Amino acid sequence: MDNYEEVPIYALEAGALGVPILACFSNGLKNIVKNEFNGFLANNEFDLANFAARMLDDRQLWLLLSTNSLTSSDNQNNLDEYLKQLQNLYNIK
Repeated sequence: MDNYEEVPIYALEAGALGVPILACFSNGLKNIVKNEFNGFLANNEFDLANFAARMLDDRQLWLLLSTNSLTSSDNQNNLDEYLKQLQNLYNIK
């Protein structure tokens, strides 16, 4: 049994709240986080800490990441699109 989440729930929650997602690289996050667009995926803790400090010092960067995080989350969690995909999958018209 694996002891980790493929897509950590905190990342989905952060996006839904418009919070930039900062984390060390994991496979599940690479499909959600786009570096310096809606967050930052670092290869190590040093790079993560440096980006976090940069983001906290730059209000415009924070606002851009926050806005993009919320927009990305809304696009990923589009219920109308999900319903269309299910209808196509099951050939429901």
